[in-house]
Amino acid sequence: MSGAAVRAARSRRSLALLAASAFLVTPFGCGGSATTGSDVDAPAGTDDGDVADGGDDVVTPDTAAEAPTDDSSVGLDTGLEADAVPADDGDIGADACGTKASCAGVCVDLGVDPKNCGSCGHDCTTFPGVDPAAVTCTAGTCSLGGACMPGRAHCSTNPNNGCETDVTTAAHCGSCTTACAEPTPICAKDPTSGAYACASGWRSSDGTI
Repeated sequence: MSGAAVRAARSRRSLALLAASAFLVTPFGCGGSATTGSDVDAPAGTDDGDVADGGDDVVTPDTAAEAPTDDSSVGLDTGLEADAVPADDGDIGADACGTKASCAGVCVDLGVDPKNCGSCGHDCTTFPGVDPAAVTCTAGTCSLGGACMPGRAHCSTNPNNGCETDVTTAAHCGSCTTACAEPTPICAKDPTSGAYACASGWRSSDGTI
């Protein structure tokens, strides 16, 4: 090695020793850095200011290492809240039935429902002398046409009276307006047709002459 190279190496070694001394007296966390390892002559021709020591590079602690992230505690905030679900009380409000009515929690058409005819609970099927399977509701009014039981008739102007008239009697024999008188004062049932008509003679227990 030439004399100039030796002097350059010694100069670099001195600079390295000064840098190491400065590191020992400088507190950590204030911008300083530490060096470790034994200092040796730096190879000639090195121009980056680093100190080589037998192949071991200067180790600088990495103070900027990031702390591990714990994703288990991180929640996902979408900014959306679940819609509140209304309680189901088993009843249907009038608003939910549209043009129909809510009767006892059920949507019904008051215009045609014979059990709720014209209003909730107005039941045409419970009227006297009415066949529940035959009575109907028309435009919110009980319709008794063809709905009277045998021997019964609807003779008033009020449909809510049902089939109130017994048409097996002399006062109303077979119809609302037929009254029996002499010589046929008896209202009897025809054994063939089953219809009631005024007749003479004696009426048997089954209604026939």
